[in-house]
Amino acid sequence: MKTEPYHCPDCNGEIEATDNYCRSCAKDSRPSQTRCQKCGATYKVLYIPTEAAWCTFPARVTETPLRVTAITAKLGGAYTAAGGFVGGKEFACEIESIEWNLQNNLPLEMCVRGSGSYADRCFRDGRVQTLKVNREFRDYILQQHIDDNDTFGVQILAEGAVFDSPHMYTVGLYFPKVAVMDAPLSVNGKRLGEAGDLIVLEDSSEGSVRVIVKNLVATYAA
Repeated sequence: MKTEPYHCPDCNGEIEATDNYCRSCAKDSRPSQTRCQKCGATYKVLYIPTEAAWCTFPARVTETPLRVTAITAKLGGAYTAAGGFVGGKEFACEIESIEWNLQNNLPLEMCVRGSGSYADRCFRDGRVQTLKVNREFRDYILQQHIDDNDTFGVQILAEGAVFDSPHMYTVGLYFPKVAVMDAPLSVNGKRLGEAGDLIVLEDSSEGSVRVIVKNLVATYAA
């Protein structure tokens, strides 16, 4: 029975083993005392994680993947929990990448007259969320939002196969209130590119972001 490769604790070199038999150093299988050929460290394999005789693993998840070609990206619309995402311009191949970054800003503090070895309190500063959109500069949409100094909604939606009609495997990111901080232009090869830096703001009724996940396996995405 083939198992996952072991990693040397000293150099992280891989040592494969099959039923306690080290395939890297060819040591006798019982007991198994192995030597990493990369750094020469000697250690013992104490157990095999995939041994079916003493443990039971959950069933394999067989959900279909979500592909990049199944993503829908819209900028400029409006989102409400009751009505969903309405309006906006849908982008396609001109988008090269979209990156969502969240800084939770929850520092832990050790205080005078505290509890000793553990942190005593934490203060939540304001969360900082940003969206970075790299795309081909085909229109003036982001630049116009800078000129107007306004806010708008953003939708990033990926849908896959149907698993319980009409429900599909889904990951949806909805940002009700976003503003453009900067969108510098540059030359990307022979194309004119635009790197949009967007700041995610908090809407008074819808919050800052809503994530909707649909999948077949219970609590898989919890």
